[in-house]
Amino acid sequence: MYRRACLLLTLPLLASCGVVKVVNVKSSVDPNTPVRNFTFEQGRAGDEPSGWKVTTNGPDGRGGFPSDVPLRHRLELTDKVRRSGKQSAHLRPIDNNLGEKQNGGVQFCGKSPYPGSALIVTVFLRGSPRVSFQADLGNRSIISGLAREWSKFEAVVLPADEGHLCLIFFTLSGKGSLWIDDLTVKKLDLSSISPGKVRPLPLDNLDMEKAGRGGRLASWELVPWTQDPNKAGKFEMISDASVKHSGSRSLRISTEAKPDTSVGGSGAIHCSDATAIRGSLVRAYGWIRTDTAESYPRSTFGLQSMPITIEEALALRASGRPIPALNISSGYKDLPARADWTRYEVFARVPQDSILLCLSVALMDVGTIWADDISVEILEL
Repeated sequence: MYRRACLLLTLPLLASCGVVKVVNVKSSVDPNTPVRNFTFEQGRAGDEPSGWKVTTNGPDGRGGFPSDVPLRHRLELTDKVRRSGKQSAHLRPIDNNLGEKQNGGVQFCGKSPYPGSALIVTVFLRGSPRVSFQADLGNRSIISGLAREWSKFEAVVLPADEGHLCLIFFTLSGKGSLWIDDLTVKKLDLSSISPGKVRPLPLDNLDMEKAGRGGRLASWELVPWTQDPNKAGKFEMISDASVKHSGSRSLRISTEAKPDTSVGGSGAIHCSDATAIRGSLVRAYGWIRTDTAESYPRSTFGLQSMPITIEEALALRASGRPIPALNISSGYKDLPARADWTRYEVFARVPQDSILLCLSVALMDVGTIWADDISVEILEL
């Protein structure tokens, strides 16, 4: 009942990006002091925040932000709508013909102020019809939803890969407006969390030991990213007794036929009821081995939570309408094309109206991915 909803709705949000800013964050930042609000308190109302560049994606909402697409959004400081201080940043469309799927946004780029440390990134957003916030240090945390009044968005990201930039995105869909204020980046020491603050979440068959006829794994389902059979590719998900991290078997997802990577590949999905853990910070980790073609977008290990049933998800997908302002919280880790068994972890804060909590192992191109020994925990920070 719970399985298909997560990928039907989260994948289109991943294409959202926006305004680009490149910042050299000083290495002398006090590790005990949050980085607050960046430049939104500098300058005068009506000015463009210094160093920010606005971009707009194509008319279909896909394919990034081509240079030949005219700008259709403006970012400016405002003192009329703010959460604290003297002003906030306001992103608004300047083109009355803007399509519902076209996005504009704000992106912060720069090295992490706390190299080698996990981060908690929080921000307050106000906007409509749909806004999203993404923090990215090589493993992405994405929160999308409705924010008619000032709403807190929070992401947890792990230490960056060497040379990876710290990226923070705020995006706006269609003809609405987005205000941004009180952005905070704090250091998170995961090693200091006491055992009493970690509660395992018992979910079925995360160790991949339960398999039925034909190698079918209990509680897992193979879900294509697209319903178009000409683009989906031919994927297989089975229990593999010959390659495993521990125990007697692992999950294996593979394909020999190249899918259309513009619409994605296919994912092994495990979903459960999230109503009892609303508001919780969830961590999922597991062991993954990859042997795939180099591709973009990359294959991923993910954790998603959302307030929608399977019937609603299927009806929305069939309608072709733009995604509504649902509160969707996701954490993803991009996987290397080829690597031996490696431990990966992702985080998601479960929204208060969530119905589903879904794990995913996604294969985006020709090759094979194995997954084993996955755990899910509630963290009390």
